[in-house]
Amino acid sequence: MLPSPRLAALVLAAGLVAACTAEEGPRATPSPTTSAGPSPGDGGPLDAVAGEEPLDEEGAYGQISEMTLDADGEPIVLYASLEDEPLLVSRRTGDTWTTRRLTDPPVQEFDASADAADDGTLVVSGFVDGRFSFTRIAPDGTVTTVPLAADLGAGDIGFAVPDLAPDGGTMYLGVIDRETQSGVLAVDPATGVVRAEYRFPTEAAGLVAPTVVRVAGDRVLVTVDRGVDTSEASSPAARTPWLARFDLALQPLGEVQLSESRAHSGYRELDVDAGGTAYIALAAGLDTPDEMIRVVAVAPDATAATTVASFPGERLVNAMAVDDGGTWAYLAGLDNGPDPLQITITPIDLVGGEVSEPVLICEGSSAEGMGITPDGRSLLLTASCRDRDVHPTLITLR
Repeated sequence: MLPSPRLAALVLAAGLVAACTAEEGPRATPSPTTSAGPSPGDGGPLDAVAGEEPLDEEGAYGQISEMTLDADGEPIVLYASLEDEPLLVSRRTGDTWTTRRLTDPPVQEFDASADAADDGTLVVSGFVDGRFSFTRIAPDGTVTTVPLAADLGAGDIGFAVPDLAPDGGTMYLGVIDRETQSGVLAVDPATGVVRAEYRFPTEAAGLVAPTVVRVAGDRVLVTVDRGVDTSEASSPAARTPWLARFDLALQPLGEVQLSESRAHSGYRELDVDAGGTAYIALAAGLDTPDEMIRVVAVAPDATAATTVASFPGERLVNAMAVDDGGTWAYLAGLDNGPDPLQITITPIDLVGGEVSEPVLICEGSSAEGMGITPDGRSLLLTASCRDRDVHPTLITLR
């Protein structure tokens, strides 16, 4: 099954919290091996493994919770500590990795995510002392942490995958509230102050749960699952997925239903091309003979979703990436039918509508993050490769 949203009870309060980290220093990385692959503009997918790098900052059996790319296409990796230590953040610049553990105040790995502004500022969202907070790491290394300055009540609250505006001035955050109204917040990550918010109307059919938030030019796009059963016997099979559109001030611009049949959106499965078309990987027909992963597209002004590709019999995907030109999409971590322990990347031709053969990455358990560099020449993926001496691995495809 796709990962379920992480929910936690918390009490939120405003105020500035001083922050510092224990920096573990830069680490040189070996030069990756290279192999021939398609050059930009030749029309082919990024499907040749050009190199791999072990990521051993948390040891040979460490776990990666997330990987994202900065504006230069360099990877930022968050590690899930096996010893319940504060979050470890590692960032590559050229051939050097700089790693620091966010210890003062301690940032929990649970529900943590990272985004980088165009100027290089890194913003880590996550829990600090029971409060959802934002930790900013400036290009000069200065670190500050502030809590989300909003009273969301003491109920069962969770957060969707957020996104940072390119200028770094606003973090857009989905809030899942099991007791009242879920919504979307626009937050200043430097102060924690909420600049704008939108609350989804409550529905008798069940909880409205935002899953992923993406900034796309002058719009904010949010995947939303409606009809979420909050009982202990809940199943994602009963949900209906939608794409909600907002302007940057969170004024609603309409919604598009992504599937007429029951399905649900994932938590890393929304990406947007340079023209503003959104692509979403849905898990449809779960727990039925017709279960599948279905990729749909929604153009900027479309009133309906278009099916791009379907994968019958599949029920799991770990990540999705789309190139800026809207020519190729990539799915990581499909079930692969009888070979569920094989981590693969499957290219999808968005122009011709054909699906290429999966690219085998390694034998492992999951892929944690994937992205295409701004020049379009490389696709980066982090995966837990159990057939490697160091399980966490950064893979480059070209």
